[in-house]
Amino acid sequence: MTDRAADVTECPPGVIDQVVGQKGIVERIKVALEAAWNDGVRFPHALMTGPPGLGKSLFAKIIANEMGCELLETLAQNLWNPNEIHGLLIQAGNKDVILIDECDELHAKAQTQLYRALEDNCLFLCGDLRQARPKKIPLRRFTLLACSNHEASLVPPLRDRFRLILRFAYYSPQELAALLRQRAARLRWEAEPRVIESIASLGRGTPRIALRLFESCHRTARSRNKDVITFEHFTKTCQLEAIDDRLGLDDVERGYLAILADSHQPTRLQTISRRLGLPPRTVSKAIEEFLVRQGLVATSDAGRELTNKGIEYLRQVDQTA
Repeated sequence: MTDRAADVTECPPGVIDQVVGQKGIVERIKVALEAAWNDGVRFPHALMTGPPGLGKSLFAKIIANEMGCELLETLAQNLWNPNEIHGLLIQAGNKDVILIDECDELHAKAQTQLYRALEDNCLFLCGDLRQARPKKIPLRRFTLLACSNHEASLVPPLRDRFRLILRFAYYSPQELAALLRQRAARLRWEAEPRVIESIASLGRGTPRIALRLFESCHRTARSRNKDVITFEHFTKTCQLEAIDDRLGLDDVERGYLAILADSHQPTRLQTISRRLGLPPRTVSKAIEEFLVRQGLVATSDAGRELTNKGIEYLRQVDQTA
């Protein structure tokens, strides 16, 4: 067996031309990069929005790499007071990239500090901005990249300061398969073509999920001291992960559908939550989102109910049980 990387997060794309998927975003970033190179200026401030796991942080790293500058990365939860924000912004050199992940978690005052810094290219150290002559500290001409799963949670003045709004979309199964083949080549992992296609079909349009399942299949193969990931390894992995091979639903998601099937009428979120033994927020944000997106569940003011597609899915599951 030749040496292989063991972690699927290793060997990600390093330049924009290697990125798979998000074609529209890739083209816009290429244009912005070329303009910045030609004019010798920084990359424009950008807001990257969309569901988690679609590669927003990866794109930020690629932008910094392409610009040949330093990336200063932090979570919004770490910026809990003005001094933290001041320290972050002062660290940045000319053309450096600051990445704030989950920026919708910033409180309103912190967001105000950020948009004032972007607007005036300086920090206001006076706590009361109404004073006639607040002390200012000039900032270098850095780039702010902000990632958010909830764009509407940002205050409008901050959203308006971003020159690029990059809205990430879910990947197609074909794009996920291409991404998996690229990562397999970089990791020197071997897999049967059918395995790649099957993992892509269960990836929920999300690279993070597809790569995680790919790593699980590789772990199954290596547990048997095999160098090639076969369809048998994929099937065994689905059994270990307790997910089906149609949509990749787990036991909790199938239990959610079964609750709706039993009720024969719209069911309230609180009822489903009690039956599953999970908090309502977990059910609405983590469990049912994919079920609704796949058209298995319909939501209304009256509650949740199965669609015809959801009924058909359960029928097929029962037949193979």
